[in-house]
Amino acid sequence: MKSLFLALIMILGTFLTNALSQEIRPLKIGVMDFKPFINNDDPKNPNGLFVEMIIKSLDDARIPYESIKGYPPRRHYTNIAKGLTDITIGLKGAKAYDKSVLYSEKVIFTVRAYIFSVLDNPVFSRDISNWTGKYLFLSGYSY
Repeated sequence: MKSLFLALIMILGTFLTNALSQEIRPLKIGVMDFKPFINNDDPKNPNGLFVEMIIKSLDDARIPYESIKGYPPRRHYTNIAKGLTDITIGLKGAKAYDKSVLYSEKVIFTVRAYIFSVLDNPVFSRDISNWTGKYLFLSGYSY
């Protein structure tokens, strides 16, 4: 299966406008539940490794941030596309916001999905062409 690349995404929107005018306002950080890396069980206080990475990076760079909030996927993608979220960690190339963001030059994290079977004749084909036009439901965490 293809690797999903997670990259730090910076949103242009009002942040760029303010940065160009030398007026820096605190960033709004939005994250989506992605256990175990991001836990949004309390959306007003998300936590996890990726949240810690964002906070450490911004603190080290002395970049002020207003808040970190967790959102369900659809609202999170809409917030990114509309510039309501200034920074996040997320999937690169998501159609919902791909043309509205700047991606970091470095890949922060790579996620690989594997399918295992306990059957002698696996249900899933290893030939990726057999997956064209089909849906796959993955289970394990709440996403």
